[in-house]
Amino acid sequence: PAFPDRPTLHIEGETAANGATGTVRRLQGTVSVVKDGSVHWRIVLLGLNEGEPTEWVTEGVQIGGQTSAMGVLGLWTGSQHERMDPLGPFWAWKVG
Repeated sequence: PAFPDRPTLHIEGETAANGATGTVRRLQGTVSVVKDGSVHWRIVLLGLNEGEPTEWVTEGVQIGGQTSAMGVLGLWTGSQHERMDPLGPFWAWKVG
């Protein structure tokens, strides 16, 4: 690894859509430092029910480096990477 003193972090948790009726979804992913020193985030949104395939994946880089609170900027797409899957930008940051 480029930074052996900074191991890959494995994350898991839940997220919900905006609004009172947002469905809670499970997610998992990794956070790691890549060769140029950037912090790389990869988050996969799991299926609604246990055993269902993953649905969405995001890949992004933390803006401003390792101690920045500016968030993560990247792209999201279908986790199966099918030819007609949508692809779009995202910017995620911590609230509160």
